[in-house]
Amino acid sequence: MVDALKDRLSDAVRDPWQMAALAILGSAVLAVAILVMPLSVGAGLAGGLLFVVVMAQNPDLMLALIILMTPFQSKLPEHLNLGGGLNAMNLAMFFMLGLWLLRKHNGRFEEIRNNPMTWVFLSFYLMIFLSILRSVHWMGWGIVPQLINPAKRWILPTLMFYPIAVSKYDEKKLRWLVLAIGLAVLLMATDSLKQFHSMGFSHYSDDARMGGPFGKGGENDLAAFFVYYFPLLAATAFFDKNFVRRVYLYGVVLLSFVAILLTYSRGAYLGAVAALIFLGVTKKRGWLIVAIVLALSYRFWVPASVTQRVEMTEQHMVIEEPGEIVVPPTAIENNFEKSTALRITIWKGALKMIRDYPIEGFGFQMFERLMMRYTEIAYPMDTHNMYLRTAVEHGLPGLGIFLLLWIVPFVTALRFYGKATLPLSRGVALGVVAGILGIAIVNLWGSRFFREELVGLYWIMLGILYRLKTIESRELSVARETSVLHRENTFNLLEANHEN
Repeated sequence: MVDALKDRLSDAVRDPWQMAALAILGSAVLAVAILVMPLSVGAGLAGGLLFVVVMAQNPDLMLALIILMTPFQSKLPEHLNLGGGLNAMNLAMFFMLGLWLLRKHNGRFEEIRNNPMTWVFLSFYLMIFLSILRSVHWMGWGIVPQLINPAKRWILPTLMFYPIAVSKYDEKKLRWLVLAIGLAVLLMATDSLKQFHSMGFSHYSDDARMGGPFGKGGENDLAAFFVYYFPLLAATAFFDKNFVRRVYLYGVVLLSFVAILLTYSRGAYLGAVAALIFLGVTKKRGWLIVAIVLALSYRFWVPASVTQRVEMTEQHMVIEEPGEIVVPPTAIENNFEKSTALRITIWKGALKMIRDYPIEGFGFQMFERLMMRYTEIAYPMDTHNMYLRTAVEHGLPGLGIFLLLWIVPFVTALRFYGKATLPLSRGVALGVVAGILGIAIVNLWGSRFFREELVGLYWIMLGILYRLKTIESRELSVARETSVLHRENTFNLLEANHEN
């Protein structure tokens, strides 16, 4: 037994990770015994440090954990927040980036430089910086601390693109990442459906709308979440030959559709239908027929509350708060219910703001602070339109830069889908195209592209796309080199026979 213990300690000394784990456990024991530290504090400290050691030794496990936790960031205990808008999830992302940089990877910076998304990201970051300076013009330098956290929510999730896009992951590991995204969506759907069930589905009311893990008021973001990611899972299932994985992915897609219905988000309904139609036209025409039949017969199978929500769009406007909307009797807003009327009124004000400052914009996070000068409503509100918000705050050039975050991967995925040979590559490429189509539609009715919980998985999804593209490009290059070498050898052999 003593010899076995000696061998174990000898192995630990040779393995730096095991040595670190033993050092942590030993330090915790000494802290409890000598420093009279409470046992719970010592155990918690040791557990936290051991977690860091284990994750440092298994970066792939760390990435999977980040995928699962990304949409649940708002559920993290508040005592884990570090201040300044940083939470435990942000630390995990920085830790993952550090592990990625420490991994040996020849040609890493050349790959980063050659990736088209790098230049899009740099332009995007510059747009945010210049927009913050523009905000100072209106509010003074005192506004800057208030803009740091919103800027972080835009920038930090984009950095998760690189540990996947510029990595050594093979097709098998990338498939596991897609399945992990599916698990995150599954957890979101089951958690949300439990909440929806408690409210009932017999009658629609604004109070019955729930945001699931996104909290009260996050129901539209929750609906957008499912629109963003179900196309990736559906398209991957189309090309997967494994029966168990297909059942799993289709099951998550089905739950996503149910969750979208019960969020009562009409913009998400349109985005989901558009993505589904695209997938049907491109790959599964049988699905397209089923979708059309279900859409035409929705009165017979959807809950009564969903039917009421859809049909209330063209009801006459009802004002619940004095001064909530101030419009003349002939205004178009009077033909719609309050939610739609509010959007139209805000959009009119946003267009006036764009007309005043079309190039420089008003500055980062300035729409709600200055909108009351351009539209007569009771209180500041969001634009409920990502395009108008971006144009108001960053100018029309900034809107163009922002749209590149969608256009560049959309074009890349569309071209890659036609050339890809691996089943996973074709599924991911098709899913990205359909997902971006849904994203573009959802953001017509809401500003839904800056919340970390919502868009964090988008950058991971794009990382998977670009890594698959790199894999296939290298395989094609190797095949071409092999073909050229084979032709040269054949020619040399023929020439030698001719001389003989």
